[in-house]
Amino acid sequence: MDERQLLEEKKANLIGNPVKNAIYADAHKKFRWHTLKNNDPETLFALFTHPQTDCDNLTVFEHMKQLGSDAGVFAQFMKGATFMIPTPKLLDQVVQMIDKIQMDDRDTKGDLYEYLLSKIATAGTNGQF
Repeated sequence: MDERQLLEEKKANLIGNPVKNAIYADAHKKFRWHTLKNNDPETLFALFTHPQTDCDNLTVFEHMKQLGSDAGVFAQFMKGATFMIPTPKLLDQVVQMIDKIQMDDRDTKGDLYEYLLSKIATAGTNGQF
């Protein structure tokens, strides 16, 4: 979602217009991937587990769940999700691993989805691409 908004911001800056239908308001800047991924493990974990008073009393996870269909398919899938990463260290490892994935090739996302489905043994239930 951050990647999508960065693209919209780049377009808006080129023509000198404000961003239309922004996914992230200014108040939610620290929830954006390009900012979020650079936090230390404790700060990162707090963003996911403790409501942020300067961000409408939301966590990163709750913010993603509230975005709705305007933010694309990802937000729709997040609707019923539960955050279950138990420690700051593990969350940091997950974020750093995700950040290393080359997303230039759009098939990477489908490959990652299929891999995760196979690991949680629900591929037959949730379908495959």
